[in-house]
Amino acid sequence: MRDTVFDVAIIGGGIKGAHINHQLCEAGYRTVLIEKGDFSSGSSQASCMMIWGGLLYLANWDIATVWKLSSARNFLLRTMPKWNNKQTFRYYPQHINRLKRLLFQAVFRCYGLFGPNQWNRAASTRPLTQPDSSFIDRSPLPLTFDEAMVWPSDARFVLQLILRHQSLDHVPLNYCEVEGGQFDHRHRVWDLQLHDKLHHIRAKWKARCVINVAGAATDSLNHLFDIESPYRHILSKGVSLVLARDPRHQTPAIYDSEGTVMSYLPWGPVSIWGPTETLIKDPAQGWLARSDDIQFLLGELRRHLPYPVNSHDIVNTRCGVRTLVSDTAISPNQLSHQLSRRARIHVDGARPWITLYGGNFTSAVLMAIQVRHALRKRSIWPSASRLSLPQQNTAAPESVYFPGLTEPVYSPRWCATYEMCWTLDDYLRRRTNIGQWVPRGGLGRGDEYMSDIERIAAALHPNNPAQAMDDVDTYRAHILSGFDHMFLIDREYDKGTFNMSSSATKS
Repeated sequence: MRDTVFDVAIIGGGIKGAHINHQLCEAGYRTVLIEKGDFSSGSSQASCMMIWGGLLYLANWDIATVWKLSSARNFLLRTMPKWNNKQTFRYYPQHINRLKRLLFQAVFRCYGLFGPNQWNRAASTRPLTQPDSSFIDRSPLPLTFDEAMVWPSDARFVLQLILRHQSLDHVPLNYCEVEGGQFDHRHRVWDLQLHDKLHHIRAKWKARCVINVAGAATDSLNHLFDIESPYRHILSKGVSLVLARDPRHQTPAIYDSEGTVMSYLPWGPVSIWGPTETLIKDPAQGWLARSDDIQFLLGELRRHLPYPVNSHDIVNTRCGVRTLVSDTAISPNQLSHQLSRRARIHVDGARPWITLYGGNFTSAVLMAIQVRHALRKRSIWPSASRLSLPQQNTAAPESVYFPGLTEPVYSPRWCATYEMCWTLDDYLRRRTNIGQWVPRGGLGRGDEYMSDIERIAAALHPNNPAQAMDDVDTYRAHILSGFDHMFLIDREYDKGTFNMSSSATKS
């Protein structure tokens, strides 16, 4: 592929990169998608998995944004029904009088007109009386509205978008990093220096246009290629808790919480509660939950559930870095909720380079459409008159069972053969939901599933037992440092023995 000149190189394999790749492949562009880690290994694996129509924008009467996001949600429900499910959400307002409740009902009724079934669900703001209504909140009966959620996970949704187009003309590369490059003005192509981190190979690939959708690394990538932009990212860390789901919890719930909102979402055998929102400067801070994050989330959850919860009820955590759009002249010290939630696209005036800022799981499809229009405005059209067909997988999926789960999952051998799965973390966290649905990333509360993890590693690394054991050791060390250490401190807090000196000693 080194002699191939791609029409577009997409740098970033999250939800936005996946949608852009999908749109451009459908339009006939020859694309290469480059991700320095695994696909959807950043913030796209830590979302709330909601495809939402912008309900919060109604607070500012931003009807145009609500219309766009709702149209995007309805489009995804209509075109990708296997990966999206319509869901009825409950909204629990706090400190609300009768007059304000009537106003809320009117707003929600208007929002229903933007819903998946606009005209027959416009009156969906009536109170619910299902059994779990009192179970998840002591407050008066909630308002309801329709949204959508991806299934079976946000990471697999991204993966399916990417791999469905895989061919010689649509090449996805995970564990491949862009280390540098330059624009050849004579031939009007970018020469990109790529590093295959799996096989330790370096090579130059060519593309007529580069799309920077690298998430938290967007600004540093622009700096590497001397791209100037009027925008930048301010980073916000979001942490959610994954708890064992009470069977009565069947419907997603949204709560007011000190000027923001928190969600309580059923997801298979677990429930997701969160997220937090904390401004950070270093992206590395965003991938690890802290004990104060845990205590804040538990404290907020205790306000709504009629029974106590503590750190022992937590199955796992979900951590991600949200990219918020800011003008370069704005100070990063302002609160994240004051920043724009919207997306921005910057097209470089001198070179064919497009940068994406902000956005969310829903607006990603809108941004992809904007990118396609921007390419046409720059006269970057599909260069190939005939493209190779996507690689069709005719083999039946192979499934296996994992202890602690009632439903089968794709086998590690299948994922390694057909889904570019290279490590235990790829398989447990993104190809399947084992790493989120089984305690401690699939290891079990007391490492009782370690032998199963070792068998998975052996299937991912056939004929290389040393590499399989290295993978097991790396994964277990990740759980020990990221999960166990945090909860050792947190459980001391529950017992009342936590103090700053003990925290400092353990850290």
